Amino acid sequence: TLKIRNHDAMNNLRMGNATRRDIDALIDALNVTEALANRGVGEDWKPEIRAAQDAMLDLARRGVANNFRFIARGPELVALNLVMEIHDAQLETVTVKQRETAMHKLKCFLIL
Repeated sequence: TLKIRNHDAMNNLRMGNATRRDIDALIDALNVTEALANRGVGEDWKPEIRAAQDAMLDLARRGVANNFRFIARGPELVALNLVMEIHDAQLETVTVKQRETAMHKLKCFLIL
């Protein structure tokens, strides 16, 4: 279900139809990717994860300024596609408990 949600959001972004909900789903995926990398699952991809987060920040800021119309630029799509592949690979290797722990710690961090 999680993969379908993420890939649907990426497809909507690629097609130029991304909504705020799609962007939120992608931000969630990026945050979980980073959280898992910080716990040793795919940590060698940290520079690419950071690049995708920076691309998402630029994309989201433009979208908000453009009346919530989210249009990705080519390099942003490249960075985001790569990290979605990393995220999928992480999800294949971690247990549900590891994923839930990473998500829980991420939520606790965001509350602070």
